[in-house]
Amino acid sequence: MKFSGLTQIEVEESRKKYGTNALTQVPPDPLWKQILEGFKDPMIMILLVALVVQMVLFFLGQAEWFEPVGILVAILIANGVASVSENKQQGKASALKAEEEAKEMAKVVRNGELCEIHVSEVVVGDIVYLQAGDKIPADGEVVDGNLKVDQATLNGETEEAEKIPLVEGEKYDVKDLLNKYYAYRGTVVCGGEAYLKIKEVGDKTLFGELALEVQEETRETPLQVKLSKLAQQISTFGYIGAICIVVGVLAKNLISGSIPTDVYGWIRLIMDAVTVAVTIIVCAVPEGLPMLTSILLSFQSMKMAKDNVLVRKINGLETAGSLSKSGSNS
Repeated sequence: MKFSGLTQIEVEESRKKYGTNALTQVPPDPLWKQILEGFKDPMIMILLVALVVQMVLFFLGQAEWFEPVGILVAILIANGVASVSENKQQGKASALKAEEEAKEMAKVVRNGELCEIHVSEVVVGDIVYLQAGDKIPADGEVVDGNLKVDQATLNGETEEAEKIPLVEGEKYDVKDLLNKYYAYRGTVVCGGEAYLKIKEVGDKTLFGELALEVQEETRETPLQVKLSKLAQQISTFGYIGAICIVVGVLAKNLISGSIPTDVYGWIRLIMDAVTVAVTIIVCAVPEGLPMLTSILLSFQSMKMAKDNVLVRKINGLETAGSLSKSGSNS
C-alpha cells in the first residue's frame, strides 16, 4: 500500500494533542427555562403589565374577575404552547441527529492496512480513503488522487469543486472554499477517488465551527421584529394616552367648576382619572395576538412533522415563509 498511516500509539498521541472528531452538541434548554425565556417577549411583557393593572382594578372594585383571568389565560397559552411544542421538536431533532451520526463511518489507513472506523475516531494525521458517495469526515489536504466534491452543505453552491494534491510551492487559504487542495468535513464526494490527510478535527473544522454557530442564539425573526415594534408603539401610545386622559379629566372638572376643596378630594379625582386612563389603555392591548401566533406556528410545525419535515425551532417556519427567491440572468 502507498501509505502506511498512523500506528495505534500515534493515534492515541494525536487524540490527546488535537482532540477527537466528535462535534460539540449544545443540549437544548429544559422546558421550564424555555417558558421563563418566553416571558421576555415584548408582547408578553405588555400583557403581564396589563394583568397587574387589571388585578389592581379588580381589588379596587373597578373591574370584573374575568378580565384579569382572561389575560392570564392568554399569557399561559401564548407562552406555554410555543415552549412545549418547541421543546418536543428539539427532542426529536436531537434523537434523529444522534441516530444519523451513529451510522457515519470512514475508511482510514492504519498500520499499513485499510480499515473502517467510526467518524468520531478519526484523528489529525490520519490518511482517509475517499471515493464517490463518501462524506468527508474531517478537514484535510488531498495527498493523492483527485476528487469532485459537492460543497453545497457549506456554501450552497451546487457546482462540483475539484480537489487535487498540493502542487509544490503553491499556497492556499483554508477559508477559501474554492481552493483545489483542501477538502472539508460534511461535503460529499461526487466522483473520483483520493487519499486525504486530516489536518483539523471536531469543532475546529469549518463544518464544526458552523455547527456551533447554528446552535447559538439566533436573531429575531421578521415577525418578532414586527411584534417588538408594535409593543413599542403600544407603550408609547400608553404613556401619551394616559397623560392626555388624565389632563382631559382634570380639565373637564376645572371647566365645569367641580374643583375639590380638600386634599382627599384631589386624590380621589386624580385616582379616578388614572383609573379611566389605565382602563382605556389596557383595552387597547391585543391580548389574543401572541396567543394566536403561538397556536398557529405550533399547529404548522405538527402539520409539517406529518410530512416528515422536522422543525427544530417553530419560529423558523415564519422565517422560511419570509424568504424570497432572487437571481440574475447572467
